[in-house]
Amino acid sequence: MMLKKFKISFSVFFLLIISSAVFSQKNNLPSIPVGEWSYLIMMNGTKIGTALLTNKLEKNLYISTSEMKIKINQIINISSQIITETTDYQPVKIETNNKIINQKKIQSSQSIALIKNKKINLTVNGSPSTFSIKQPFVFDGNYFTAELLKKKFKKGLELKAFLYDPSIEIEKPFAVTVKVLGPEKIILDNKKVELIHLKQSIENIKTIDSYVNQKGILQKATIQMANNKIELLKI
Repeated sequence: MMLKKFKISFSVFFLLIISSAVFSQKNNLPSIPVGEWSYLIMMNGTKIGTALLTNKLEKNLYISTSEMKIKINQIINISSQIITETTDYQPVKIETNNKIINQKKIQSSQSIALIKNKKINLTVNGSPSTFSIKQPFVFDGNYFTAELLKKKFKKGLELKAFLYDPSIEIEKPFAVTVKVLGPEKIILDNKKVELIHLKQSIENIKTIDSYVNQKGILQKATIQMANNKIELLKI
């Protein structure tokens, strides 16, 4: 159960994880950093895993890939997610793969959703279904990053959107809010650095504190889960 909860919370970390290489974009849309970067996943100060994320532009589509591996006691959780969206952040495809290894037992799951207009063609573990979502939504891709960069991380800025991720909620989007708390000095890798503090909330239930630099690159994120403090630290 804890791994599932962590997976849901970790998914929102991907909203602001982008790399340092930038490109110019057409239609006056903000420049979105692209590239590859790595993170440590910590629990109560102890390393429990790693994450590798990439963001690239191919044929006028953003492709964001997230890979994560965590180990808690004897249980290993390996997951990946590939998000495809247009350059104006319209959803195209989201694929999620998850594997839980408990000694000799292996439990795997996969969901692939193809989006065209408001129609969703979803396949979960080989079983297809089709339905529509009338409410506008985005993916865990570049939408929030673009809006934050466009508005220059103005203190007090609050962004709201509905996200769709069938690995979390199959047939309906869920609300996510990002608020800019402003510059803040924190200790990172034994050094005092000034970063931009963001607070993200999922359905007003779970809150994540993220710290990014001026380019929007996530340096640190923390979430409290019961008695456990989970941290994502850029390597």
